[in-house]
Amino acid sequence: MVYLAFIFAFALACLAAIEFIYLMALETKTRRLKRRVAELERERAILAENLRNAQSSHDDKEGFDEETWPELIDDRGIR
Repeated sequence: MVYLAFIFAFALACLAAIEFIYLMALETKTRRLKRRVAELERERAILAENLRNAQSSHDDKEGFDEETWPELIDDRGIR
């Protein structure tokens, strides 16, 4: 009977150790994922700023029409 109690206690201790190790692994993965989310949010903010800059640049260039292009091209020709 004493051996059975010892085996039961040992089994519970092993189960607790396995759960502890699993929870530590989940904690590590959660921290890593939170860092990745923060990194992606920073990258999204940079891309959104680049998009706004590109849109404003495009809006500024819409003022040019087809008749202004010949004035921009060099008329010297190729020699």
